[in-house]
Amino acid sequence: MRKILAMTFLALFIPVSAWAQLRTNKPIMYLRSNPTVDCTAAVAQDQSCTVSIKIHAQVSPNDSPRKDEVIIRGVAIQSLQNLAWDVNFYTRNTFSRANMDADSFLDYVAFTAANGKQDSPTAGTGDQYKYQARGLDIRYRDMSATEEITTTSQVHFSIVNRSSTVKSEGADGAIVVILAVEPIE
Repeated sequence: MRKILAMTFLALFIPVSAWAQLRTNKPIMYLRSNPTVDCTAAVAQDQSCTVSIKIHAQVSPNDSPRKDEVIIRGVAIQSLQNLAWDVNFYTRNTFSRANMDADSFLDYVAFTAANGKQDSPTAGTGDQYKYQARGLDIRYRDMSATEEITTTSQVHFSIVNRSSTVKSEGADGAIVVILAVEPIE
């Protein structure tokens, strides 16, 4: 009887995402692109840069360090420029667009310039614009790692500039993409 009451209490008072996290006991990992290496060139409207981030596995002693399957639960962007962005996910590191049969496109997340928020309301203070999408359920498998039988799995994505303003190159156009991922076992 106590167990039933405890389960009822948990089901009523713990949010669904917290309940799922409690039930599965799977850690959420955060993967970050590197603003000094990734997407440093100027990017014109409707053009993109490509990024591959290694999936850093948080493993128990009995797990394999290879984690080529994850669920993308959230995407966040930090950018020095307030632009509209798409983050397109690909299952391979080829980013093919020439042939639909060979295209490894999986899903995307779109952000408008209005989604960009600053900590400081004063423009020109060097403060970053921050964008966020939560509650995603993008099931991701690195097919490049699966087909090549490598031990390094990555999340492959492109960052597309949807604004008429060109993303600046170098430090003036720095951008970081942060992925919240849950391992699939």
